[in-house]
Amino acid sequence: MLLLPEIISQQDGAGPAIETNQAAEPLTLTLEITAAQEQQGLEVSVYGSADGETWLERPLARFPWRSYVGRYSLPLDLRKMPQVKHLKAAWRMRRLTTESVDPVFSFRVAMG
Repeated sequence: MLLLPEIISQQDGAGPAIETNQAAEPLTLTLEITAAQEQQGLEVSVYGSADGETWLERPLARFPWRSYVGRYSLPLDLRKMPQVKHLKAAWRMRRLTTESVDPVFSFRVAMG
């Protein structure tokens, strides 16, 4: 299931709220970066919510800063958080050099 369909982004942002089915087993979150500019960084976090409107202050999972095309995975166990009924991905971007070029990434986040 896609938590965030593939997008091309040049700025920080957040995806839509996705309703979750409480899993009987831990999930695996997968960040797939399909295009990246050199000397740029992308950090993706996943937040939880009971109602899809009010989000937990701290992310449930966070992919470390990434700069290269690739596929990265993290575990997420919602069994101890029955109040979480919705998830959303949020991302931040940064330049790793002093050049004034805006970061550009193409990426998606899946869970399963």
